[in-house]
Amino acid sequence: MIISESNDVDHARIRKLIAHAFSEAALREQEGLLTSHTDRLISRLKDQINGPAEGKVDLRNWYNFLTFDVIGDLCLGESFHALATGEYHFWITDIFQALKFWRVMRFGNTYPLFGFLLRVFMALVPSVEEKRDAFFKLPTTKVEKRLKTETNRKDFMSYVSLLLPLAIT
Repeated sequence: MIISESNDVDHARIRKLIAHAFSEAALREQEGLLTSHTDRLISRLKDQINGPAEGKVDLRNWYNFLTFDVIGDLCLGESFHALATGEYHFWITDIFQALKFWRVMRFGNTYPLFGFLLRVFMALVPSVEEKRDAFFKLPTTKVEKRLKTETNRKDFMSYVSLLLPLAIT
């Protein structure tokens, strides 16, 4: 169940269950992980400044790399390695494309005729549905893999997996 799509009662119950993952103690346990990613960012920025770009660095990309590597590590048990490669993982690129598409869909909700035409277009172009399915396959696979992985390292999924049986009931 997606917390943002649940009714008020389920939302409150699920939120209470996952709140432990965001407690001060739980977040302090993540300090080493956050520090390692931040150190890698600083190192890569130094490399960029001393590199062929002569001190010019696109910080937006590097902060995005940091954000997604941290989120991947905390939620999925593994980084997207964007800081290491200096490139966007394909799924991160897909997220940004999906956000742009979501704005178009919201426009379609506001203007029903446009929304109808958009839905017809999506139905007629099978690659749109395939792209959507592929987009959701990666996180599903990664979450399943993380839930099956036993580790002493604490991350958000450590807390969520302990409470998962309670969330389902």
